[in-house]
Amino acid sequence: MPNTLPSLAATRWIEFKGSGRTRPAVIACDLPDGGEVECVVKLSGHQESSPHQPVCELVAALLALDLKLPVAEPLLVEISPEFVDLAIPVSNTEAKNRCQESLGLTFATRHLPGGYSLLPIGKPPPKAMIPELAKLYAFDGIIQNADRTQRNSNCLVKGSELRFFDHDLAFGFLLDILGPPNVTDVDSYSFLSNHLAKPCLQRDREQFESLQNSFTAIDEATLNEYRNFIPDSWSGKNVYFPAIETHLNSVFSELDSVLDAITSSLPSS
Repeated sequence: MPNTLPSLAATRWIEFKGSGRTRPAVIACDLPDGGEVECVVKLSGHQESSPHQPVCELVAALLALDLKLPVAEPLLVEISPEFVDLAIPVSNTEAKNRCQESLGLTFATRHLPGGYSLLPIGKPPPKAMIPELAKLYAFDGIIQNADRTQRNSNCLVKGSELRFFDHDLAFGFLLDILGPPNVTDVDSYSFLSNHLAKPCLQRDREQFESLQNSFTAIDEATLNEYRNFIPDSWSGKNVYFPAIETHLNSVFSELDSVLDAITSSLPSS
């Protein structure tokens, strides 16, 4: 758990990133001690924008950090009217409109350095990566994230190093995408049938032991910190976080059975 969540002001527009449905932006921010950092910012103003998305993104990223999982560093970026007016070219109408819709604090991650590429689809991962993919499989089960599939990996790799991202569809039960989960029932993890890691994993409970051990650092006070990190200006904070908190408390209280159920969702051989 970070002691603070960096909050930086957007100062320089760079570009849109990729061509996904939410199409984040790369924006540079000044650092308090000088210099700048490039951030991948999840802007509003697209067709699927919803108040639950930044809440899900931030809670999932904070939980992943506490579980020592390889996520990009989360932070908050302040989009100001001055940035929209002065830093974005007049000709870039989409960028101006999207940033205008995103005024205030937005969820972002530190832009990873060069050398990372999307995890190849249909190609066996390096053996050294499989333990991390096993943790990722269980993590996505725990946060009810159905959006990391063999067609949409949301994973970056550099050699055998893994980084994963994009959790705006985590906690799918919030919008009745998956229905309220019974966290100890293997049927609650049927959505993992398309998970990118499933083809390279077997039904082995031991592969989740280190992840289970990491949960010892998380308690009720930790979830309260997650709540405090969510900006009060986010309209989804009080609507969606209580349901996320209830779900995670259920997971924590029955973690053995949860991981047993996730294990049972894997092929036996």
